[in-house]
Amino acid sequence: MTPFAGGADQGAIAADIDAFNAINRAESERRGVYYIDITPLSRQANGDLSLIAEDGLHPSGKMYTGWVELALPAAVEALEP
Repeated sequence: MTPFAGGADQGAIAADIDAFNAINRAESERRGVYYIDITPLSRQANGDLSLIAEDGLHPSGKMYTGWVELALPAAVEALEP
């Protein structure tokens, strides 16, 4: 969803990411570990360039903040005694 990949087949890239994520989710569940899907937030960058750093390739601080907010509940739960 970055401007850097502007000329690429975004549908094919999205399908590859979805397939990769499905494997990651299944493996995480099989091993009993947390899986946090950050992809929906990442895809918001297509309409919100504030989620992309000035270089047009990397996530911005706003994106990283969103990822932390998604992961924080699982991290807190994992650290509870």
